Amino acid sequence: MGFLQTAFLFSLAALAIPLLLHLFSRWQTQKIELGTIRFLREVLTENVHRRRIRRWLLLTTRMLLLGVLALLFARPFFFEATRRDGDRRRVILIDRSASMAMRGTQGKAIDVAMEKAIGAAKELGEDAKIDWAWFDSKVYPFQPREGRLVLSTSDYGSTSGNTNYASAIAWARDRLAEDNRAKSDVVMITDLQRQGLGDPTDIHFPPDIPFQIIDVGREAASNLAVTRIDLAVGPLEVRRPQSPVRTDTSGKSVGVDRTPYNPSVQGAVRPEQSVFVHTTLFNYGPMHREDVPLVVTAKQGSKSARVKTTINALPEQATESQIEIGRLGLGPWEILVEADVEDDLSVDNRRMHAVAVEEAPRILLFGEQNPEETGTSSSFFLSKALRQGLERDQPRFSLQMVSNSDALQALSSPEKWKTVILTDATDIDRPLLVSLEQYVFQGGQVLAFTGQKGGAIGATKWNGSPIAPGRFDRLRNAGVVPFRLTPNALGHSILQPFDDPQTGDLQRLSFRKAIAIQIANGAKQLASFDSDLPGIVEQIYEKGRVVWFLSDAGDAWSSWTSSPLYLPLVHQMVSDLAGLTGEGPIRFRAVGDARSMASQGSKGDSNAETLTPAKFNASIGNKDSELSANKQIDSVFAEVGFVREDNSLYVVNTPEVESDTVRMTESDLRSAFALMEPTESSIATAGNDIKLIKKQELWPWLAALMLVVLVFEFGLSNRTPP
Repeated sequence: MGFLQTAFLFSLAALAIPLLLHLFSRWQTQKIELGTIRFLREVLTENVHRRRIRRWLLLTTRMLLLGVLALLFARPFFFEATRRDGDRRRVILIDRSASMAMRGTQGKAIDVAMEKAIGAAKELGEDAKIDWAWFDSKVYPFQPREGRLVLSTSDYGSTSGNTNYASAIAWARDRLAEDNRAKSDVVMITDLQRQGLGDPTDIHFPPDIPFQIIDVGREAASNLAVTRIDLAVGPLEVRRPQSPVRTDTSGKSVGVDRTPYNPSVQGAVRPEQSVFVHTTLFNYGPMHREDVPLVVTAKQGSKSARVKTTINALPEQATESQIEIGRLGLGPWEILVEADVEDDLSVDNRRMHAVAVEEAPRILLFGEQNPEETGTSSSFFLSKALRQGLERDQPRFSLQMVSNSDALQALSSPEKWKTVILTDATDIDRPLLVSLEQYVFQGGQVLAFTGQKGGAIGATKWNGSPIAPGRFDRLRNAGVVPFRLTPNALGHSILQPFDDPQTGDLQRLSFRKAIAIQIANGAKQLASFDSDLPGIVEQIYEKGRVVWFLSDAGDAWSSWTSSPLYLPLVHQMVSDLAGLTGEGPIRFRAVGDARSMASQGSKGDSNAETLTPAKFNASIGNKDSELSANKQIDSVFAEVGFVREDNSLYVVNTPEVESDTVRMTESDLRSAFALMEPTESSIATAGNDIKLIKKQELWPWLAALMLVVLVFEFGLSNRTPP
């Protein structure tokens, strides 16, 4: 203890004043003559004792009052050791990957991890800064609920992602770099799954920051996983069981094929085709599992089809099986494959897929009525190309040909046609041009070849049209060196399959003639015939689109009809306009994959809903079942299931690599990322090693004590006679 104003301590000498007054009053006596004191003696004796006690109390009170007053002016204080706010910082990382759903002797690993995280937070004082985060393939910062340090199952959401230690450690590194003055450390609670090591080369975690690892996992004794689903419209060859191929960070073989999951059939299936589900079941355990029930369910609204079979799963091998669902009705179908078994990790016992059953897109081709008679016209080559199939000899399109004279009547019902193809755009009349403009305005798609009948003079009728690629000029002849088709926008969906020159070099296509144009504002040049001659131009008008090919579709101006690239290029242009390129309405994602920007901007949109496997099974056969919309759409797909948004059906699965529950040691993780191991003393004194010594003054307490003593002295003095 100390005093800020020590000079006032000399005022304590004033304590002698009440003491001297008290002693002086004892020498004063007063004689009273009484006739008799027989009965008064006893009363006086009793009053003397009471008066003596009260006087001593009054003396003590007055001396205390003076002493407190002297101390109040001297301003006493004592030294208090407290933690400096902000000088202690801890990052707590909690693994919430799919393998954390595995049960142990103390319950689920994720539940044990939450208890350990709370204990790590309680080691520090209330004023310490703690950064909380869940992690799987991504990092999800959060704060415990205000007012209490409690974590529950509703806080971590779904345990269905794959582990990525690199992203979690990098996030912790960046958080601690924000304040390098604080005494910091990191606590990671995980099951030490080996496949989550990733690439640690670019992390560079500070070597002087303690990194504590708390292991809550265990070895899996039994795990069956549905690792792959393929859909086909016919039987596939069932391959023999395959052994896993695992690799560690050095490339050494240690066991699981890390090939990413890519469905083999993403396009539409025709109503007349029978659907086969080809399933790969991997047994990660050491025991042979016989007659494993495998259930395949296809669902569309209230309609569903379910097929059940059994499969024998050999130890540490992949076993394949295929089940025929049969023909499905029109529309998108959600498909769920489940292995009905009890094992250590249930999240990978199921996998989802989807397929769209659609009629072939209806294509309207303007050209000659009977092109087979000539065998050389543009209509002949285009009709032959579009009636051929690229896969299993199935025609991709439903083609109808009309002459230019009958085209106007055919366009009276534009909703019937996915795409309209003009074999000779320069040879149409004005009424048909106006009808085409209206068709594109309403969302129609047009593929227009300039052709060779009308030539440059016939093309001038398009000048000023909103669906024209620009202003038509004149016919250009190549001369000795032919024009070569050179892509200018390789990222475009039409040209994307031709990115690799070894498989699709469009410059091998040569042309002798082409019609020159001055490209309109807003039109996009996809390919050119030379540096200043556009070849393929895209023009967007309101809801629709027109792709212009500024040469002939036949062999009049080119020999490209005999090239192996003719059929793929024609199919690609028509498919893109018909909506068959890109991902289409059914899209496949893994947990942790980013949503589209449109999805992120539609938070709270009632059109976005997640159909988890539990909801999927519960809704089968229930016509009145309604799935509530997600109230919050995160920037990533956080759980497995079917998600409807952006007019698309997203199929979200757990990454296949998360089924590999092979563990590593704590030292393996430390050596991979060069993490500092904390000492026992640093862990034990984590909450007590940063102190601030400050002066705590006592004058508020002394002022309160003085007030109490003053009241007590006033009452006592009034009751004590002189």
